[in-house]
Amino acid sequence: MIPGLIYEVEICGVNIRFLSTLLIELDALKKFPLLLQILSVTTVIEVLFLIITCIAYLPFFYVVCTCPIFHINLRRIIFVTVLHTFLAMVMRFVMMLYEFEVVTRTGNVIGDLPLVCAGLALLEQMAFLFWIFPMIIAERMFAMHFMWDYERNSRTWISTSILGVALVVSTIAALMMAICVLLIRDVFMFVGVPLCLGGIFGFVLTYRLVARQNSITLSNLEIGSSSYGLSAKYQAAENIKCFKLVRYFLLLSICADFFGASLVMISVLGSKTPTLETLIAGAIFEHWVTVFGIMFLGVAMYSVKEWRKRYLKILRIFIIKARIETPIETTMRLAVLALLVILCFGAVEADRKCGKALTDWISQICGSASLVSPNEQLIKNWKLGLNAAPLSMFDDSSKWTYSLQDVIWIFKLMQLIAKYSG
Repeated sequence: MIPGLIYEVEICGVNIRFLSTLLIELDALKKFPLLLQILSVTTVIEVLFLIITCIAYLPFFYVVCTCPIFHINLRRIIFVTVLHTFLAMVMRFVMMLYEFEVVTRTGNVIGDLPLVCAGLALLEQMAFLFWIFPMIIAERMFAMHFMWDYERNSRTWISTSILGVALVVSTIAALMMAICVLLIRDVFMFVGVPLCLGGIFGFVLTYRLVARQNSITLSNLEIGSSSYGLSAKYQAAENIKCFKLVRYFLLLSICADFFGASLVMISVLGSKTPTLETLIAGAIFEHWVTVFGIMFLGVAMYSVKEWRKRYLKILRIFIIKARIETPIETTMRLAVLALLVILCFGAVEADRKCGKALTDWISQICGSASLVSPNEQLIKNWKLGLNAAPLSMFDDSSKWTYSLQDVIWIFKLMQLIAKYSG
């Protein structure tokens, strides 16, 4: 039995069995309690990283679309690649719901349609990410061919054609992986590795040839007064920046593909029955989707300085616009804490005594140097409110700022204390 979830569908009278995705079987894991406990802990950690990483990808989409450092065709290719990485992590989350039986599996294609689609989509996304390097190289080759006016004309048909071919090829590759693993298991094992290694070798060779040709073009380019000459030089210089990104993506692709392929060979093709080794390899491979998403974002930020600056700028804007506590708000929250401490020690007899105790404490805090330019009128209103027993003065909330809503809560709590303490 091959680890994973196998479905059977009839197409034109022919029954086709395919592997939807690589799932860890809980029944097999129950034989290894320690591995099950470790997997439970690592999965919780993975979910946290999945959420954080997916949120971190949102501003990156904006950066890729708006940063003008690269041509529109290259930006479109990178955007679709980033989108596939993001969707791969989303599909991983969907699979976890079925893997740990949060959603019950029915065993048929129709009943488990979300799982089947998620598994096949994940295979397609993994196959598509394998083509990120040749897609960028192909676009740069077009840029070198049209370098005299490439910057003036968008020629979006270039990126559309490249993405269309890559999507078709990756979809076919995903279907072949899902079906051929079951049909020609041994052949797939011995043919898949050479094809993968040969593809990586071809990528490296193509990269070196294109980079060398670009360096020769840039060194031989004579700049005159013509704007076409300036455009050509700019395009050649952009190629150099792009090749830096390509180089890091190539290293990431080689490491990720080699490591991921090794895990697949061990978990899916290594044994017909689930063993401890195959289960460990399968668990690591499933976590590898999240790890790759984090590494992809890190490599992109490290490779392109302009992306990194723009991304950090967006983060700073969000932090500034987020609700940051002012010194007065901090004081009020500390006042809540002080009130709870007083209650714990039974030192409160009535709300007026609470108000007096908090007034003295706040007066000391507001007079300390730890507060930066406190609003004196606000402090005065604070003392006024805390010394006043009637709460009717707080009924008109429009007289107070949003931060003083905490004060209303404190006094309502005091009222309840006075009601039940005396």
